[in-house]
Amino acid sequence: MRAAGTLAPVTEVSTLLQSIGVTGEPLLSALPGGRNNRLYQVQSGGHSWIAKAYFRDPDHPQQRQTVEWRFLAWADSRGIRCVPKPIACDLASGVSLLEFVDGSPIIPGQVTHLDLAAASDFFRDLQPPVHSRPQLPEASEACWTLESHRELVAARVARLAALSPHDEIGADCLEFVLRELQPRLLESIRVFDRQVGQWQLSLATELSVLQRSLSPSDFGYHNALRMPNGRICFVDFEYAGWDDPAKLVCDFFCQPRVPAPRESAQSFMEMIGGLVSDERALTGRVHALWPLYQVKWCCIVLNEFLQSAANRREFADSTWDADAQRHRQLQLARTLLEKWTPEWPPSPN
Repeated sequence: MRAAGTLAPVTEVSTLLQSIGVTGEPLLSALPGGRNNRLYQVQSGGHSWIAKAYFRDPDHPQQRQTVEWRFLAWADSRGIRCVPKPIACDLASGVSLLEFVDGSPIIPGQVTHLDLAAASDFFRDLQPPVHSRPQLPEASEACWTLESHRELVAARVARLAALSPHDEIGADCLEFVLRELQPRLLESIRVFDRQVGQWQLSLATELSVLQRSLSPSDFGYHNALRMPNGRICFVDFEYAGWDDPAKLVCDFFCQPRVPAPRESAQSFMEMIGGLVSDERALTGRVHALWPLYQVKWCCIVLNEFLQSAANRREFADSTWDADAQRHRQLQLARTLLEKWTPEWPPSPN
């Protein structure tokens, strides 16, 4: 059986089903939407599941699958039902079996106040009691000092500035980075420094363990499905783990695929603030990080120009049109930079 030009993992899925007592060869149907991994609907004996075949990064074998599996297992142990239930996984083959969610992608512009409340409720329910913090990994690009946040964003811009373009769209991207993105980074650092001073924050002091939160990471409505009852199911937790909640707030309102309404930014931050140990410190960090994280998200959408991202896209879908996507992403980065705002809360979309 083939899907998107690649061999579907029928044998691996059959083995996983057998581990939960389901026999017989399953029917696998490729699902659209995966940007890093391959997704399939699995049907057998009148039941459905999702099979997820993970991209295997040679530098980080099993990492994405392991991170997501452990996070979903923690959510399941907490009785959280707004995420898929983990069913079975095989780290050797890189395939996991998850609960099938009957839902549709959320349409940009249709995020409601109830959806915002669902997101903050999910964050609240993830947080463990102080006396029993789970042994989960740090989130991807977790930063424990303000200085490390700043350095991470600067490093992302520098990596793009060091590209050697081999075609016209690559040259256009490099020109954008050098002439527009780098100057905006410098401006963002100036705003960052000013906010650090105004809020009397320390650049080098690490967040204490109690100030760190469990984060879905890459959190937003681009990684969510709306179910027939109107409720939301959040998906994709390959970057999840312990993180600075200020990063979650900034990411939540920076991600561009299904934007959260910016007019709700302050109320969302206050909802998150009520769930952390030091609300004032969180507020100050969000004010300081906001300009930098808008630049970071310009870098994220330009990942298509990096070979590591291209490898993941080709794995997820062999019909991926890399040139067309690079054009789209460069235009998106330009649009995001035009919407850059120095102060929190941001102006409406």
